Amino acid sequence: MALNPNANTFVPSWLRRAEKRRYSRADLLKLRNVGNQRIRNSGVVDSPPFTRVPKSVLPLLALRNFQEFVDVDALSSLVSDLHPTNDLGNRYCLNCSRGPQPCPAVADAIDTVRTRLRSTRLGAFVQQGWLVVSTEVLLQLVFYSKVSKIALRGVAQRAPKVVQLVRSFLTGAEKPAVRTPAVTDHGEWNALMALLSFDAIRDNRTKLYTDISRNWIRSRTPFEQFAHFLYFCEARPIHPVRNMLINAQKPTMVAVLTQNSDAFVALADLGFLIPPDFYWDLPIFSPPPTNDVYVNECLRHLGVFFYQVQSRVKPTLVLPIQARK
Repeated sequence: MALNPNANTFVPSWLRRAEKRRYSRADLLKLRNVGNQRIRNSGVVDSPPFTRVPKSVLPLLALRNFQEFVDVDALSSLVSDLHPTNDLGNRYCLNCSRGPQPCPAVADAIDTVRTRLRSTRLGAFVQQGWLVVSTEVLLQLVFYSKVSKIALRGVAQRAPKVVQLVRSFLTGAEKPAVRTPAVTDHGEWNALMALLSFDAIRDNRTKLYTDISRNWIRSRTPFEQFAHFLYFCEARPIHPVRNMLINAQKPTMVAVLTQNSDAFVALADLGFLIPPDFYWDLPIFSPPPTNDVYVNECLRHLGVFFYQVQSRVKPTLVLPIQARK
């Protein structure tokens, strides 16, 4: 075998010296105008406790001891004549973080998702609210599923009005506004599983692992699987816990990891716990689920709004993972 005498000498990558480029003061002064223009073109946002800061420097403000190398006042002076951007990808939104009403971009996004859900029968079913959806699933479990008692199934067959009385007692209505799929309609329950990203939890498609055996999946019908994941909403730890994710937060986090905005909004409307903004700094979200940074920022912006809404409705939220001080 002949060797190429003109070939470069092979040097392993771990032995190669990194080439460092040194800039003189004159070079930096030449780049100053270009840098200032890029900072101005990035837009203006509000990042508590600061207002009207360039969007391109927000990652620097998240670092520890950023005051030592970032002059926030000088950066704000560069964009003093610009107006804050109203963009769905701007998660540093004071309006959504303080509430109670969302910014126009988030309001339009939520209305679009809810309209898309209500245009289909299964989407309209989950949009009826937690009380109606959980009651319908509970009645199916008690009176019609294979895990219900034979006596109760007999009561539902002989006296269907009993089921209506129980429903009216729990929800105040004799019939739901949208027909509930039958227990044996496996296709529709599988579609509901996909609509709320429950199938991603069952199949462990994300980095958020759930301990579910194959035998459990084979022995449960799609309806029973849907009911199992639906009642994650009411799951709370019995004893005080720290540094762990609870089941009530898992569906919304899986919806973020699967980039399913419809599931995220539907789960928030049902009452599943929305993780606070500092959860996005956990290793499970880094690197982001996809390379589409805009989609990740939009979901994070939606999370900021829904979390402050839940904080008002449920002031005693369970947060086993506390923010780093």
